[in-house]
Amino acid sequence: HVVLKVDDDGSDSGVGGRASGVVLKCDDEERTWSEGCAPTVIDTTFRHETWNRGRGACYVLLIDFWHPSLSLPEREALQSFMELEGEYIRREMQRKGVNQAAGPSLRQHASLNAE
Repeated sequence: HVVLKVDDDGSDSGVGGRASGVVLKCDDEERTWSEGCAPTVIDTTFRHETWNRGRGACYVLLIDFWHPSLSLPEREALQSFMELEGEYIRREMQRKGVNQAAGPSLRQHASLNAE
């Protein structure tokens, strides 16, 4: 995960009166992200989530790597699942009237098929 840009209004108050900021939680560890911070690598087999407590948009580049012990058929099966997940997210955003060009929360998966 690389935070590319955070549109912040400069206030200390975010949504719901909480302190603003972009947060990543993996397992029980929480980290606040900011524009220009070092890239974060996490093991997504642990429970993880992110949220933006600010009032502006946050743009994050996600890069997924295949675990080296996965076989080609396992990677292909996971790729199919991720494509279905992406289609589901696109349809949900469309159903909710979210402008996909302005709302960069749609997760795009890039496949790195190194043998």
